Amino acid sequence: MESQQSDPVSKLNDKQRLFVYLYCQYRNASRAAREAGYSEVRSDQAGYQLLRNSEVLAAISHVMAQMAMSKGECLGRMTSFGRGTIDYFMTDEGEITLSSEDAKNNRDLIRKVRQRKIVRTTPAGDKIEETQIEIELHDAKDAVDKLLQIHSRIKVNIDLSSLTDEQVDDLLNKALTKLD
Repeated sequence: MESQQSDPVSKLNDKQRLFVYLYCQYRNASRAAREAGYSEVRSDQAGYQLLRNSEVLAAISHVMAQMAMSKGECLGRMTSFGRGTIDYFMTDEGEITLSSEDAKNNRDLIRKVRQRKIVRTTPAGDKIEETQIEIELHDAKDAVDKLLQIHSRIKVNIDLSSLTDEQVDDLLNKALTKLD
């Protein structure tokens, strides 16, 4: 009985409970209300009213807190990005693949994929279809910088705009020496 009282989701009726989960998924009150079974014509109004209900808001906060990444998960993800390499997505022939076991196991490293099909016609009239794949990984340098900031190894509050390139290089060398 105590767990039911501490879980704000359990205080809701079935329709409200479904709205809460759908709202947390879509972040769109009208769509969540519509898919939860509220009147399609009045889904905007139903969503608006549900978001004004204190019990529904408490349940949304509860579910969102459960869905949030932990600090450890965030650090793990940043570490993966920092160690990420294009090698996971390359064949021995130097072509990009997304279907190898390594590629499948490391898809979270991918920031963007672009695929284009190009159809060419030869002078003889034959059609040749070519598929080009481009991938962009999350920025490893950015991930490492963020990890260093998290570990308080460097401070970000330095205004470098008034310094010369030589002065910036000197500061960076001093900072790197301190890290060793």
